[in-house]
Amino acid sequence: PTKIDIGAVFNRCPKDKNAFSGGDAGGGFKTEQRELVFDVDLTDYDGTRRCGCKGAEICLKCWTMMTMAIKVMDEGLRRDF
Repeated sequence: PTKIDIGAVFNRCPKDKNAFSGGDAGGGFKTEQRELVFDVDLTDYDGTRRCGCKGAEICLKCWTMMTMAIKVMDEGLRRDF
């Protein structure tokens, strides 16, 4: 994969963040929750797919690769957390 996107949940709409100051009264723009998202896209594996599929094309071998990628992530997260 070429990127991992990590985001947060805010108390205000992110597009309006400049409209709020960071005062103590709770009216500021603050992070309320952090979020970790694993977005596994087969297009990120185009360089390693050997079945002939590219982009949004998906075959049974592609699904096998996706299953393996998810199992590797699952095992790593279970061991580390």
